Amino acid sequence: MNKQEQIKEYLKGLNDSELLSIYNEFANETYNINIYLMDEFDEICENMDASDIARRCFYGKFNPNDEYFIFNGYANFESSDYLEYFIDFDELADYIIRNDEDFDDDDIREILDENED
Repeated sequence: MNKQEQIKEYLKGLNDSELLSIYNEFANETYNINIYLMDEFDEICENMDASDIARRCFYGKFNPNDEYFIFNGYANFESSDYLEYFIDFDELADYIIRNDEDFDDDDIREILDENED
């Protein structure tokens, strides 16, 4: 199994909290879209007008009962119960390898430091 596949398999085995932390750190470094817990919705929207929030929900794919949400490419809300719905594991694994970035995760570092077969 190559490094990219090993990293993808490892990332897919993380719990949601660990994966969310790694992904959002990646997103912050690459200007990708951050993923938020629905519990953070009120705090994130506190400076928005009610009509703006309503518009972003209406034009997005949003369900307040889901676990996660993002601002999609149109700045509308999109939500899902599945964190993996928002994550491109190929892109994330490729970034990790190209940039030798372990996000302070010892297991990712171990995979990165292994000799290629």
